Amino acid sequence: MAVATNPMFPHAAILQRLEWANLPIETYPFEIVASYETFHFAKPEPAYFAEVLARMGWPSGPAVIVGDDLKRDVAAGRRLGLPAFWIAKDGVPAPDGPLAPSASGSLGDILPWIDSAPGEILRPNFNQPDSLLAILYSTPAALDGLCRHLSEAVWNASPQPGEWGLTEISCHLRDVEQEVHLTRVRRMLGESNPFLSGEDTDPWAEVRGYRFQDGPQALVSSSPRAWS
Repeated sequence: MAVATNPMFPHAAILQRLEWANLPIETYPFEIVASYETFHFAKPEPAYFAEVLARMGWPSGPAVIVGDDLKRDVAAGRRLGLPAFWIAKDGVPAPDGPLAPSASGSLGDILPWIDSAPGEILRPNFNQPDSLLAILYSTPAALDGLCRHLSEAVWNASPQPGEWGLTEISCHLRDVEQEVHLTRVRRMLGESNPFLSGEDTDPWAEVRGYRFQDGPQALVSSSPRAWS
């Protein structure tokens, strides 16, 4: 379970707000508590929720957003492809349409709905343009959040002899995104029937000396926002 509040406050302030709500992290060990020190997006950007899921390891199976704001919680989550439970205000009917909540009610209605809802209703659907774009934007951000405080030794270590470490993987992501994927996307947008040639990019690790480059900087450069 994650506290996916809008990350507009520092971590200490959000922990204090949780204590005021009688939800201290010492008693309730949430997996993620989003704050502005560690997250790169804010609601209603769907990439924010994608970053939350990525930081949780992209858990398989059902995933549900619970919130009281139709725009920032429900619609943003639905754009990502997540089911959403709206904590409705008294007397306010749930809206219709593709971004409508999957269900609504009071706080006490959440767990009964989750327990009784068919599995397919609680399962995310990321096979839509907004979802795919949000995941693309959020992936470098989530990697930054996971890797930001790692030591140089960890960045340069190889899991097994002959396998790539984090630095080599980051350089590979950067070069393939910029030199292969971006080129293909531009050709598809500019030509009616483009020929997309295959690229053997694995040898680049040795030819370009990935292991001697700056891994954290390569990760920053791999972001779509860095070169779009």
